[in-house]
Amino acid sequence: MTTETQFQPGDVVLPTHPFLSLSPGVCYGKPTIGFSRVYVQVVAVAWWDGLTEDHIYSSWPACSGRPGLLLACWWMAKYGPWRWRERWDRWLSLAEGQLWSGNYDIDLPPQREA
Repeated sequence: MTTETQFQPGDVVLPTHPFLSLSPGVCYGKPTIGFSRVYVQVVAVAWWDGLTEDHIYSSWPACSGRPGLLLACWWMAKYGPWRWRERWDRWLSLAEGQLWSGNYDIDLPPQREA
């Protein structure tokens, strides 16, 4: 006998992995981390400006740790304004396949040089 989860109409099933969401009714449709109101761009800019991982995670707990930070950076490198795509183009080409396969044990994109 197998045990299967039975879902009822109206049940909400949340993903167990980090994700980005875009909803017209949340933050004007800008990409956010999970179902939070934390803009992807805010987290990526914080990383680019030199904030440490620990500072980012403590400032935005919805970031969900390194996977959330990586996804925010991926979004900006893939779909952000051209400056972001240009900055992180090389990192994106190395990281995208790893991220899609669920591997979050990869290098973060480069930060601005001081």
